[in-house]
Amino acid sequence: TLKECVDVATSYAHFNCLSKALMVALENRVTHLVSETLDDEEGNPSGIPLVSSCLASLLSAFAELDYLKPPLFLLSAQVLSRHPASCSGADLSKMLPAFA
Repeated sequence: TLKECVDVATSYAHFNCLSKALMVALENRVTHLVSETLDDEEGNPSGIPLVSSCLASLLSAFAELDYLKPPLFLLSAQVLSRHPASCSGADLSKMLPAFA
């Protein structure tokens, strides 16, 4: 699940362990899961706030590991542009260091 991907990334960031293979796998899995959620948004828009929160945590963890790749930024921009109200102020504050 998306939450599990975030938990793994957050754990690696907490212990400052970088595995590029794992980061690539997480990035690919998150992209797939978020794309599925966005495709299903008309039938189930309730999943979008969770996606925003998870992306914020994921970007924060990846920023701590200095692993920031364009697909994550594009994915975040896509979610925020389609659902700007889904992202809380706390989530935005988690994302900001990744963009700095």
